[in-house]
Amino acid sequence: MQLPDKVQTAIKVLGTFDMAPNSIAPWGYRQFLRLRPDTPPPLWGASTGYWTFHAALTAVVWSSVVMLLIGYLTRIVGYLQWHGSAIDGSGPWGLSVLGWLGLVCSIAGIFGWADACEKRRNAAREAAVLGLPRWEHFHAAWRPSLDDLSRRTAPVHYWLRSLWGDSLVMRAGAIGMVSFVALAFVIPEKAGSYGYGVAVAYMTLTVVGFSRTHKRKPLPQSTICGERAAGWRCANGFWIGTVLAAVVWELGAGELAGYPTEFDAIWNALAALILHISEWFSFAQQKGLALRAERAEQSRQLAEVRLQMLKNQIEPHFIFNSLAHLKALIKSDPDVAERMADELSDFLRASLASLRLDRVTVAQDFELVRAYLALASLRMGDRLQVDLHVDPDTSALPIPPLLLQTLVENAIQHGIEPKPGPGHITVSASITRDTPTPQLVLSVSDDGLGFGANTSSGSGLGLANIRERLASTFGAEAKLTLTANTPQGVVATLLLPMQPQP
Repeated sequence: MQLPDKVQTAIKVLGTFDMAPNSIAPWGYRQFLRLRPDTPPPLWGASTGYWTFHAALTAVVWSSVVMLLIGYLTRIVGYLQWHGSAIDGSGPWGLSVLGWLGLVCSIAGIFGWADACEKRRNAAREAAVLGLPRWEHFHAAWRPSLDDLSRRTAPVHYWLRSLWGDSLVMRAGAIGMVSFVALAFVIPEKAGSYGYGVAVAYMTLTVVGFSRTHKRKPLPQSTICGERAAGWRCANGFWIGTVLAAVVWELGAGELAGYPTEFDAIWNALAALILHISEWFSFAQQKGLALRAERAEQSRQLAEVRLQMLKNQIEPHFIFNSLAHLKALIKSDPDVAERMADELSDFLRASLASLRLDRVTVAQDFELVRAYLALASLRMGDRLQVDLHVDPDTSALPIPPLLLQTLVENAIQHGIEPKPGPGHITVSASITRDTPTPQLVLSVSDDGLGFGANTSSGSGLGLANIRERLASTFGAEAKLTLTANTPQGVVATLLLPMQPQP
């Protein structure tokens, strides 16, 4: 089914951090949208109805699979034909089938509800790590807080992961191993029972640590001997060393000493190890998410730095040329010089207003482009013809500044100026009407030299800067395309998502 626009936006934005679409909008959620189209994705908590639907759907699928498997293995159809019909529920076999069906469905229902609860908790943890806002406040320009991600991925938030490779834990572990060896030497007949008790105690301790990790509780602030959470680390190290020695005792050391052993401590130690490994995977996942978010933020900041460099270059490069031309016109054609001074004033006013803002309206950006092209027309004379077309519905829509300015400047420098004879530039803004999701279309077309006829083929710093800014601002929702114009020249088209008006 076609996902709602905002859900598609969430998939594209979170895809920047390598989150698979199925982790944001899984199959069950897509089916539930047929019933309630306004339900947010599971990462935003979804709704009680969705999780109930998920549990019921899981129960139906698993109970169907199990019943089909039972029917196939026992050849139930042939059995019914031999022992009588069970369709009407008569006879002991009919009651048996109904009983088995009820048992399987009950177990599948319990499993489905447990699965739904676990997935709901996982979604809540993922949303907490990302620092997701409320669904109604989510938008295409949202980015997670790097400081928050860094705090949440610090080892201090992982009670079991913080023990790995810690020197204090290793020293306490060595003491635990020595204590078990000493006990086994003094009273070897009690070593197995002692090892089993220690293994049970440590498994309980790992459950406590695992639960506190997933409740986002950091390690305690209290210190012993000047080290953070030294009590927790010493206790775990001692029990780990003791459990390891008990496992070695049960695997053969006890039998070598003449004391038969039962494998009781091993299973508890294995359960504790599984919890350790599970938390390690959780830590690695969140650490990877934080690194991806940091790389995305660095790319965004790089694009902003390049934008600032571009802003700093616009005035000197263009204004100095205009002033030089104005100086020559003052003597040769004072009337044109006066007009050029007025246009230069309009351009400076519009450009300074744009440079101070993170967003401008389409009308403001077109005013800057109009002033720029007016100055270029006075400088180039009849060689430059300009057409501006703005759909009234687009005038108040917000866009990043200097997008059109960069495309127009690129068209003049690499298309019109090197071309012998006159040139024509058309700048337009419109809204797509023939697509499921309306988009803002900004277009700059020229009939200049075109591709391959100049040293620049449309892959310079200005266009690269635009692409990076689009990626950092809109993700995959916006794009810049360059196509050949007919019969000559280049058409640069910007497709931007529709943003709410300021």
